[in-house]
Amino acid sequence: MPECFVFIYLPGQIEALPAGKLSFGYDSVAFAYGNRYLQNPSRIPVDPILLPLAEPGRVISMEPEKMGTIRDSSPDFWGRRVIEYARGRESLPEIDYYLGENACRTGNLDFRLKSSSPESAFGPPGIVAIEDLMAAAEAIEKDLPLASIHQDVLKLLEQGSSIGGARPKTTILDGPNLWIAKFPSRHDRWSNGRVEAATMLLAGQCGIRIPEVKTLSLAGRDIFLIKRFDREFEGRGWSRKGFMSGLSLLGIGEGERDQYSYLGLADRMRQYGLSGQLEELFKRMVFNIICRNTDDHPRNHGFLLENGRLSLSPAFDVTPTPARPGVSTKAYQAMTVGTLAGREANLDNARSACSRFGLKLEEAERLIADMLRACSGAWEDCFARHAVSSADKKFFVHTFERWSRANDDSDKGW
Repeated sequence: MPECFVFIYLPGQIEALPAGKLSFGYDSVAFAYGNRYLQNPSRIPVDPILLPLAEPGRVISMEPEKMGTIRDSSPDFWGRRVIEYARGRESLPEIDYYLGENACRTGNLDFRLKSSSPESAFGPPGIVAIEDLMAAAEAIEKDLPLASIHQDVLKLLEQGSSIGGARPKTTILDGPNLWIAKFPSRHDRWSNGRVEAATMLLAGQCGIRIPEVKTLSLAGRDIFLIKRFDREFEGRGWSRKGFMSGLSLLGIGEGERDQYSYLGLADRMRQYGLSGQLEELFKRMVFNIICRNTDDHPRNHGFLLENGRLSLSPAFDVTPTPARPGVSTKAYQAMTVGTLAGREANLDNARSACSRFGLKLEEAERLIADMLRACSGAWEDCFARHAVSSADKKFFVHTFERWSRANDDSDKGW
């Protein structure tokens, strides 16, 4: 049975400790804490929900699709694609995706073959390497021969992030801070980097917590940069915060799409003491409806783990989609929005379950009206501040302007 050790970075520490052993079976995964770790007075759970601190020798079984923070720390779809490309294989044993030497994985966990394995010798790539990394990502997207990429560059590209999805990306060091760099894709119809940066700025103006974002242009191509919110530079290195996706908080697998739900996520947040952050989740749901971000699945919502306590992370992966008058009149979110119409992306549906977010109807109405006013008055300015071209802006005019009547009581269903 393939096995590896799960290492954890305790709060404020820049070197990890072995916390326990992870074993990969055919249809299940098992984890057991190490005795020495359980004796450490500073110990914290690897996952406070799935893997609470247990008595020595207890083995905790998990389903492969429901591994909580362990799965959240493994490579995302793009990261797996890079690893497969580097190995010349279309698929690998699951443990191989975890064991790649990686100093940049999301959260406060690491995975190593032995309990004595040292810290990764690979640091995050500097900003000076970004052009080479972008070129390597493009070669992988085009499925060019492996020999077309310098192996040192490919190794750096493997140090991506678990946050995100299929878009080409990696982690970059710029000054003392780590940033996720999202590269252009050959499938892009507009500058995704500039549009995402502008939309994140607009979300911030609607009262949503966002990380610092910026764009960088190289050789006529735009790269979107978002500051890592799970790392803090401590002078000698980076301390790491634990990370849990909304999918893990819901306790479901990626295939259980019928259970993707903002309402269920709100219920789980309340269960784990996050009632004071439910209004923020409601605002993010409403903003996703307004900007038509329909890729709002539960992996694109996150929670930070600090000293064993959960908190809603800053927002990430918020991108609009175009709407065409008379054609794209109805959209659906990736998660259930309300009790009125399931996933249908309209504001009446969002209002219908506002009590699940701890809001009275009049409070929900006020928040929605405030966000509509903010978007109506600021979206063009946000696009201009991130230099979105006139041609690219035209894709999204109706996405935002279709709400111009939404504050009219006769048209609340828009």
